[in-house]
Amino acid sequence: MGIYRGDGQMIHAPGRGRRVETSPVEIAYWQERFLGAAAPAP
Repeated sequence: MGIYRGDGQMIHAPGRGRRVETSPVEIAYWQERFLGAAAPAP
């Protein structure tokens, strides 16, 4: 699970016991797994 923060960056928790990190959306990992996005609820 990740959150798009803008400027081509995702915030995500890579796994249990690991730190939350920021990574570019363009990396192969996210290109293969990205399902979609939605705007915040009003």
